[in-house]
Amino acid sequence: MIWTVNGRCHQGLTETCSSVLLLEPLSRSADSFHRKTAMIVDSHTHAWELWPYDPPVPDHEQRGKVENLLWEMDRVGVDQAVLVCARIDHNPGNNDYVADIVKKYPDRLIQFADVDCSWSDQYHTPGAADRLRQAAERYDLKGFTHYVKSDTDWFASEEGLAFFEVAAEMKLIASLAMGPHWQPALRELATRFPTIPFLCHHMAGCRADDPEKLKQIAESASVPNIHIKMSGFHYVSPNTDLLAWIIERAAQRRFADLMSEYLWQPMGAQSSGYITVDRLGAPRAAGGMCVTTRDLARVGQLLIEKGRRGDRQIVPEAWIDDLETGGDAEAWKVGDFVEDFPGRPIRYRSKWYVLDEGAPILFGLGIHGQYLFIDRLNEIVVAKHSCRGVPLDVGDERLVIQAVLALRDLLN
Repeated sequence: MIWTVNGRCHQGLTETCSSVLLLEPLSRSADSFHRKTAMIVDSHTHAWELWPYDPPVPDHEQRGKVENLLWEMDRVGVDQAVLVCARIDHNPGNNDYVADIVKKYPDRLIQFADVDCSWSDQYHTPGAADRLRQAAERYDLKGFTHYVKSDTDWFASEEGLAFFEVAAEMKLIASLAMGPHWQPALRELATRFPTIPFLCHHMAGCRADDPEKLKQIAESASVPNIHIKMSGFHYVSPNTDLLAWIIERAAQRRFADLMSEYLWQPMGAQSSGYITVDRLGAPRAAGGMCVTTRDLARVGQLLIEKGRRGDRQIVPEAWIDDLETGGDAEAWKVGDFVEDFPGRPIRYRSKWYVLDEGAPILFGLGIHGQYLFIDRLNEIVVAKHSCRGVPLDVGDERLVIQAVLALRDLLN
């Protein structure tokens, strides 16, 4: 089912050519993009027996399984991954589950066990050092993870020091989930135990647009055994422009011609599309496209049809499936746009947003009020063009999402 909402389309283009980019047209194997000169290790991943996050997903018994992770690793050329355990909702046995799969895939996976994390009844209670030693011996650990609350004085306590003395003795990596306010205590601890590598999760609990907290974290650069895991969602439009240039360079053809041949014509577009180019002819792929509302909706319908039109596979089905299932909800939560969509469970994958409310909704949005929403499960597409006076309007974006969800409820 296709819904189109027509409005006046903003057409302030300075230079145009004959076609438009809406999806990446070419499918390449991961090997064609990776010329390995060193091993690639993902320092923070998870594997679950049951999906622990809200909102619930229909495949909660499969979504978090290690086989999906290994498939992703193979697809993008990651050699090994650290599985950070967390005995959270529905997964009280996560340490044991991960230990079993690490034995099954010892060349690909490394376990960092959950030891006395903040959700545990044993959190910062007497005997922490003994529990760390027992976990390290039981699971043959290279590292452990420890999520903390607000009791920053624990690191310097007798129990805390004994805990990290065991870590130093057993040559363990300490992977810590903490906010920026923990950094002074961590600097003292890391100085006292210089042989322990300390890894701070998710930019040490800070967002890129918070200079005061970033300053607290940056001060830890003076301690050589403190390391920060970089994660989070940061939107950068020029990356999309660069992608178009790479496509042109790889194919030795104009971007517009490629899109016309591989997407626009096979898809059955009714009208020509246009894309802005600079004075040298480079395409403005991040936001210089102009298409009719109905042809924009046809892009959404193509995704519902698993990338096929008739007997022709136009867009790889596996790529579309990856759009719907990929992306990191945790990265979104510490990213640029989380406050624009309060309470909305969103991920970002390969230039598309994914809204996890009921069935996943893939969507794209553009400045001045251009939108495309696709609910593949319920076979609903909503395309909307606008001529909004300002480029960005968070209130408008929230209202449109609310309207799309209401339309879906009505149709279902």
